Amino acid sequence: MTSINNNASIYAQQSLVEAQNSLTTAISQLSTGKRVNAAQDDAASLAISQNLISQIKTINQSISNLNSATNVMQIADSGLNSIQDMVLRIKDLAIMGTNESLSSSQKVNIVKELEQLNTEIDHVIDRTAYSGTGLLTNYGELDSTSGLKLNSTNVGVLDTTVASIIDVTGARPGIYKFSSINDQLTLTKTDYNDNTFGSQTLTVTTPNGSTYNQTLNYDAFGISVRLSSSTVGVNGLTDNAEEIARNLSNLFQPIIVNEAIKLRFGSDSGSTSFISFRPINLSSTAYPDAEWSTLPNQNGVSNTNPAAIQALPSPTTAKGTYAITINQSAATTQFEYVGFTSTTDTVGINNDFTFTVGDRVYYANGNKVQNGVTTNSAVPTLSGASVSITSLTTWINGLNDSNVSARLYQRSTGDYAVKVDGGLTGASNAISFTGMNLAVAKNFYTGARVYGSTSLAADGKITTSFSGYIVDDPYSATNISVSGGLSAYEGNGSQFLNFSGSDKWLYTNYSNKSDGVASMTSDGLLIGSELSPNPTYSSYYPYTYPYDYRYDPAYSNTYYYPWYLGSRDQPSSGYEYGASNWNANFTSNLKLLTSVVNIDPARDANLTITNSGSTRRITNSSNVFTDSTSGLALNITSNTQPWDTPANASITIGDANPPLPPNNSNLVAIDHAITTLKGYSSAETNDAWRLMFAKLQNQSEKAFNYLSYERGILGAQMNRVGFIATNLSSQSLNLEKSKSDLIDADVGEVTAQFMKEKVHLEAASHMVKEASSLVNPIKTLMKLWDDIESK
Repeated sequence: MTSINNNASIYAQQSLVEAQNSLTTAISQLSTGKRVNAAQDDAASLAISQNLISQIKTINQSISNLNSATNVMQIADSGLNSIQDMVLRIKDLAIMGTNESLSSSQKVNIVKELEQLNTEIDHVIDRTAYSGTGLLTNYGELDSTSGLKLNSTNVGVLDTTVASIIDVTGARPGIYKFSSINDQLTLTKTDYNDNTFGSQTLTVTTPNGSTYNQTLNYDAFGISVRLSSSTVGVNGLTDNAEEIARNLSNLFQPIIVNEAIKLRFGSDSGSTSFISFRPINLSSTAYPDAEWSTLPNQNGVSNTNPAAIQALPSPTTAKGTYAITINQSAATTQFEYVGFTSTTDTVGINNDFTFTVGDRVYYANGNKVQNGVTTNSAVPTLSGASVSITSLTTWINGLNDSNVSARLYQRSTGDYAVKVDGGLTGASNAISFTGMNLAVAKNFYTGARVYGSTSLAADGKITTSFSGYIVDDPYSATNISVSGGLSAYEGNGSQFLNFSGSDKWLYTNYSNKSDGVASMTSDGLLIGSELSPNPTYSSYYPYTYPYDYRYDPAYSNTYYYPWYLGSRDQPSSGYEYGASNWNANFTSNLKLLTSVVNIDPARDANLTITNSGSTRRITNSSNVFTDSTSGLALNITSNTQPWDTPANASITIGDANPPLPPNNSNLVAIDHAITTLKGYSSAETNDAWRLMFAKLQNQSEKAFNYLSYERGILGAQMNRVGFIATNLSSQSLNLEKSKSDLIDADVGEVTAQFMKEKVHLEAASHMVKEASSLVNPIKTLMKLWDDIESK
């Protein structure tokens, strides 16, 4: 059968599909207004446009943020403007009040208006806010690096004295340092470059009772510190005012105050910069700072090891890097008398007893010797050959020496100790004693104590001696009298222990005879380690040889040694003698005790500083140094010990730190002046009225100038924000145009294309129909031809 291929129909159908696709694209572009509606339309242009859209959104949000910033600053400025108007009225009234022709009652009426204005200033400050954030209120905040920590920094010695409240909400930013003279405690404000603004001095009160609270209200700075004291010793002692003041002044940077609130607004797309608005602190209770603008601007400082050392430069300190090695920090003498089972236990007082504090030597008879001069009955007496530890504690505190205190406390059940603390650092302030009878040994089999004379040297060396301890000699009926003692020492990086006496064998794992320095087992003294907190001394064995088979009941040669001495076996090696091995009548059973522990001798601080190849060693009895060469003030933290590894710091002196925000609003001074005037009556003299009104006039002028200063800053910021917003708006428009060029459709061109494709579609549809209509006649003719051929 003959067949044909209808190419006309196929071509017509293909043109129809193409026309339909083109018309669909044109309709999509006309309906969305975009040339690129999907990635297949123009992948490259779409990718570029998406980046532009992201940038445009960022810029537009920045513009919105800047509008918020403008609104915030306009609100703050309106508040400042209102306050400034009221300050001007206060100034006018102050000038009016200086008119001596006015009667006292007329001046009282002036004060009434001043009161209302003063109250309204506070109301404006409170009302000027944005989304709940006060714009004219900015409270102080205690920095976490402050040396004075809430409820944790103990400035007591005999008691626990902590800052239970540190209120700095009314304070301005800055560093506030304590210094003391006797019980007078001064707080001084500096900036971050150690420039001084002013100081205020208060008197510290001596606590009394089991718990005592006192508040140090430094109202000039808007800072209040509540000190809470509670006793820790069993005899209920508290520190005196002088000691608390001194311990507070030993804090290098006790209080650091920052501003608590700061508002930041995004300012620029693709930038980390911000427009910042610092809420203006008109609510501070602090007095105005001194003329801060005239102060010298010192260098700034950076430190690689602030935990070990703190530093402040002086105006003369040269810029550069200073390498510092801390060898040790200054310390006060500390030690404890231990080994007491109750508060009624006693210590012996020998005829040669002395108690030395620095250059002062105190005697049991009440005499005091200083610089070779004896003062009779200068201190209380210690009566009798033995005194209770309660009496000893009271006597030490009764010396009224600012460099020593003692506390009786219970370390654990049935274990009491007297802790002695020095008040001043440095070797020249060391505490020592001689001629005190303490328990220096113990018969661990019978429990009997051996008392001997004990002394503590200024450098931390302990010496003890005892005699008259009797043990049985298994060779004869003659008992052996044991005597001896020990010397122990720690400090300045070294420790040693020396056992004195002859033919004494030490409780040790070592087989050498130990009349000198020795090592101990894990349950004994370890030479080379610190002697505190409580080393265990050794058993004494008072015989010539550590082992003799004649003492061994396991030895069966009774021909040569017919006696049988022991009921317990003597160890054959190890020299580890103890009550479980030895009979009470056979060995001394003597163990040396530690009667004085936790010894930390007073010492000077020292360090080495190197800069530009110049190295020098600085030594001081205080942890605070001033290097005369560089003018650098340095403070070593107090936890450095002489046996620690030296600490290092690299301190770089560079550009000055930013200045503190000024505190010259003088609104506090205005408030004080008006409050004073409120108390005036017709009884006041004309001079009193005139002087106070003149003061108010002066403070209102300063306050007006300060408010103008702050408004000037706000105006400059608002101008900057306006310029930034204008620039960003221009950028946004240009980016929008670039994006439009990439993806937006040309409406005229797309419309023409639409009409063209519509005509194409109609023509293609007609051609498909016509091509399809030609198929049937052709098929009929072909069928007839096939029939003819077949005949």
